[in-house]
Amino acid sequence: MRTILVTSARPAEGKTTVAVNLATVLALAEKEIVLVDTDFQLPQIHLLYGLDQGPGFTDVCAGEASLEEALSPADVPHLSVLPVGRQAEEGDDMMGSARMHQLLAELKQRFDLVVFDSAPVNYFAGAAQLAAVTDVVLLVVRSRTYAAPVQHALRTLETVGANVPGIVLNDVTAVDREVVGGYHYGYGYGYGYGRKEKPG
Repeated sequence: MRTILVTSARPAEGKTTVAVNLATVLALAEKEIVLVDTDFQLPQIHLLYGLDQGPGFTDVCAGEASLEEALSPADVPHLSVLPVGRQAEEGDDMMGSARMHQLLAELKQRFDLVVFDSAPVNYFAGAAQLAAVTDVVLLVVRSRTYAAPVQHALRTLETVGANVPGIVLNDVTAVDREVVGGYHYGYGYGYGYGRKEKPG
């Protein structure tokens, strides 16, 4: 296992937090890790680490920067960060390109493990394309998320042949184990992806 994609069915499930924590824990185990931001619609990794958005992933894929120029060290030993890049809006179009596959090969050669933070798989085709070429896909699901979008995401990932060994159940609280007034409450999220998710 050399590559892990962290994604979700829809926004605000906590996938970026899971990706960052996973990369950090692996780096603390003295593995050489790179955390790559491929959420082209709502990139967060560069903000969390106080970095510029580019040069990054899309700049390397476009041939406008070298991998060496785009990588930044994190404040955790053995952890490097590859931000989304200055051409984030073009990122989905770069998925599946020869240059993207070449970059993936370079990352696997240089690091023990590559962790991708991806856009929600139900919203952007690029996430499924990347899932098809990574070794493991972790689908992050917030505990109060409705089943339908999760099932749709799993079907999409199965269609592209992604290896999904399980689901990361996130944000489980005592409330999730109680029935309040006979109803189980859910939430709807917009979160900047241009589409409002409705409960039910």
